Amino acid sequence: MKIEFACPFCRKPHSVEPELAGRRGRCKDCGTVMRIPGERVASGAHKATPREAPAARVSAPAEVKSTTRPRPRPAPVREPEPIVEVSDPYGLADEVPAPSSRQGLVETGVAEPEYAPLPRAGFEPSAKLKRKRRDEGPWGLQIRQAAMGLMIIVAFLGRVSRGLQRGGQWDAVSYVGTGALGLCVIGGVLVVIGLVGAAISFARGNRLAFSGESTREQLDWFVTIALLALNLYVGFGLPGTSHIVLTAWDARLSSTEKADIAAYDRMLSSTVSFHNRFADALETLPAPTSPGGSEAWTALGVLALEGERLKTETHSTPLPTRAQVKELFSRHHAPLLTAFARTAQASHDVVARLNLPADSEFGQMLRETETHCIDCEQIYTKHFPAGATDSAGWYFVVYGSDLAPQR
Repeated sequence: MKIEFACPFCRKPHSVEPELAGRRGRCKDCGTVMRIPGERVASGAHKATPREAPAARVSAPAEVKSTTRPRPRPAPVREPEPIVEVSDPYGLADEVPAPSSRQGLVETGVAEPEYAPLPRAGFEPSAKLKRKRRDEGPWGLQIRQAAMGLMIIVAFLGRVSRGLQRGGQWDAVSYVGTGALGLCVIGGVLVVIGLVGAAISFARGNRLAFSGESTREQLDWFVTIALLALNLYVGFGLPGTSHIVLTAWDARLSSTEKADIAAYDRMLSSTVSFHNRFADALETLPAPTSPGGSEAWTALGVLALEGERLKTETHSTPLPTRAQVKELFSRHHAPLLTAFARTAQASHDVVARLNLPADSEFGQMLRETETHCIDCEQIYTKHFPAGATDSAGWYFVVYGSDLAPQR
C-alpha cells in the first residue's frame, strides 16, 4: 500500500511507494525538503546463497608438525545490495539538497496550524506596485461626502431664506443668501476636485475610481452632482444673493457730486409721472375701431415716445453719489413702487378687456406693453419691496444696469 501524505508547507498531496518510508526528498511544487512518514526498512534484504561445503582437508600425520605458519583465510567479499526499482513520480530523492535561505527542513511529525502564514521573507514591493495599491478602490469618498453635506446645508438655507422673505426680514435674507452662495461655490470646487482626481486615478489603471464601497455611496456620487446643479440654481435665485449683484452695481456710482440732487429729483419725479399717466391712458383706452379710438391710441404712442426721451436723458446724466442715492431712495421709492404696480395692472386689464386678436397690430402692441410693464414691476418689487431700507443698486434697477459713469 502506498504512503499518502501532504507537504507541510504548500499542502500538496503526495503518494509514494512504501520503500521510500523514512527518506527525505523535495516537493516539486514549493521545493520544501521533508521526511516521508514511516520507518525506514532495508531495501531488498540480502539473502546469502548456500555455498558448497569445503572439501575435506587431509590432515598430516600427528607426528608430523608443520614448521610453516598457516596463511590467514581471506574475508568473504560482501555482495552489493540489489537496487530496487520504485516509481518516483514526485521526484523525491534520498539525497539532501542544499539548504534554502527561505525554507528549512520541515518534519512532518510537527503539527502546523492551518492558518500559518506563508513565509515572505525578503519580499519588498516596487514603487510602482506601492503606487498602484494606493490608487486601488474608490477615489475621494470623503470629498464626495463633504460636498454632499454642503449641498444639503445650502438646500436648507434656501428654505430658511424663503421663510425670512415672507416675514419681511430682508437684512437676514441678504446674509443667508450670501452664505448659501459661498457654500455653493465651495461644494462646486469639491465636486470638481473629486471628478478630476477620480479621472486621474482611472487613467492610472484604477477601474474602481468612480465607484463606491457600496451601492449607497455610488448613488451619493450622482446625488452630489445633481444637488450641486440644483443648489447653484436655487442659490443664485435666492433674494439674498441678489444683494451681491446690487452691491457690485452700486460700486459704479460716482465718488464726487457731478450734478445737483435737484436734477435727479426732477428726473425721478418725471419717471413717476410718466408711469401714472401711462396707466391712466391704458385704463381708459377704447378699441381702435370705436369712436375716439384712433385719437386715444395716438396719445398712447406719444406717451411711449416720451418714455424713450426720458430714458435717453437718464443715460446722459452723470451717476449720483451713494449719499445722493440714499436721499433719493427715501423720497421716491414708495411712489415708484405704486406707479410700477399701476402700470402692470392696467396693461393686464386692457388686454383682457379689449381682447384684440394676437396676430393684429394693436393686439401685438398691447401684449408687448403688458409684458414690459409686468417685468418692470416684478424686478423692482423683487429687489425693493415695500419696507425695504437698503438702497444698494436702486438707481440701476430703476434706470437699467447698462448705465455707465460719465467721464
